[in-house]
Amino acid sequence: MNQNQVVLQARRLAATLAVSVLLAASYSSTQAQESSLGKYVDDSVITAQVKSALLNDERVSGLDVSVETFMGTVQLSGFVGNASEREKAAELAQSVTGVKRVENDIRIK
Repeated sequence: MNQNQVVLQARRLAATLAVSVLLAASYSSTQAQESSLGKYVDDSVITAQVKSALLNDERVSGLDVSVETFMGTVQLSGFVGNASEREKAAELAQSVTGVKRVENDIRIK
C-alpha cells in the first residue's frame, strides 16, 4: 500500500468513526423527543448513513460529496471523476433505509 492509499484509508476510518458517533448521539437523543424533532433527527441519521455508505465504497469519492436530507429527500452535491461515480453515489443513497427520494446534483470534474 502506498502513502496515498494509507492516507485515504485513514481518512475513511476517521469519517466512519465520526458518522458512528453522530448515529449513536442521534439515536439516544430521539428517545424522548417530540414527533417533529424526531423527523429532524431521522433526517440526520439518514444523512449520516448515506455519508457512511459513500465513504465506505471504493468506487465513489465520498470525501468530495456533500449530503443533506430533508423529510427523507437526500440531496447529493459536490464533484466526482466520472459519470459512473455519480450514478453509484445515487444508488448508494437510495439504498439507505428511510430515503424517499434522491436529488443528484453531483457534478463531474
